[in-house]
Amino acid sequence: MQPQIQEKKANKDTQQQEESEQIDIQQNCNKYPNINYTEQINYLKNSLEQNLSQKPKGEKALTQYRKPKVQINLPQQLTNFQKIKFDTNQYDFQKVVMEILDVKNLEELEKFNPPKQNVFTYNYSKILREKVGKNKNLELLFKNFLKNVIAPHIITEILKYSSNQEKNTEQITQQCNNVDNIQKNLNDSNYINDNKSENDIQNNNEDNNFEQDFKNKLKLKQKQKYKLVYQYPPTMRVHPSVQPPKPLGKVHRDAEFGHQPGELNFWMPLLSIKGGSCLWCEQQEYQQNFQPFVLNYGELMRFWGAQLYHGAGINDTGYTRISFDFRVASLLCFDTEWKLPTVDYQHNWQVMEIEL
Repeated sequence: MQPQIQEKKANKDTQQQEESEQIDIQQNCNKYPNINYTEQINYLKNSLEQNLSQKPKGEKALTQYRKPKVQINLPQQLTNFQKIKFDTNQYDFQKVVMEILDVKNLEELEKFNPPKQNVFTYNYSKILREKVGKNKNLELLFKNFLKNVIAPHIITEILKYSSNQEKNTEQITQQCNNVDNIQKNLNDSNYINDNKSENDIQNNNEDNNFEQDFKNKLKLKQKQKYKLVYQYPPTMRVHPSVQPPKPLGKVHRDAEFGHQPGELNFWMPLLSIKGGSCLWCEQQEYQQNFQPFVLNYGELMRFWGAQLYHGAGINDTGYTRISFDFRVASLLCFDTEWKLPTVDYQHNWQVMEIEL
């Protein structure tokens, strides 16, 4: 193909892509009438461009350091967005948050902005982390929530695909059943010869060892499947609506801060989201096709925050956004020994064993 033709084709492809993006923007403007969609998208893309231009040390370290060693990769189904609903009467996070922030009612919570603190600084995030970590009511509530809401959600998908690693679990189960039948036959009085030779005894011992080996492997795999690691305490975010409106933090992906591909992020607003106070996340890696998480209290969003760029938009709503975010991973998808060398702060990880 001649250079001029190639250039024309490239220009045409670029034009078609821009037209497609404009159509998507217009459709989303109609879909989210309470959000200044164009302004938010422009900010998100500029923030991401600025972050990448600074060449984060974490991103550089990822290209030089070893990858996490895991038993299975995170199933593809879990990398998609998923909204999860829960009973706010059973899991009353608002009550605990008002206790932590020392506010008396929801009206105060919606306008919360401590006058002597700059909530947009890292120092304030450390203050929140300390308060959240000390609250025993939250600890009890959060762990029950993980066990009864989040864990079954993750484990259902993990159990479907973990058997693809090395040996299929069904094959191992079938082999265990086979050796059970062998053992049953061996114990049958009509089968056993009282005058066994030494070779017969040795063969029987080998069968017993074979059976026990398979059963141990099966138990080990099942035990591992029900183990989750989770971040505690969860991170609380306070994003007030100020003049002029400001974002909270920068657009990023969690991998640059030492988070593993096997981790899943959960974002839980503690007040129903109004307009631009939501979190935004791209739908596919490196595509910058950001979508807002417009949720009500009693809903949370699962997303693949380690790999997908995400960030808070500009809060122009007149209301404070307060939210929790945290990470959970199956132990099958997580390397407990892995740590990115450039990371200054690491979240505390705890292990939960689930019996379904």
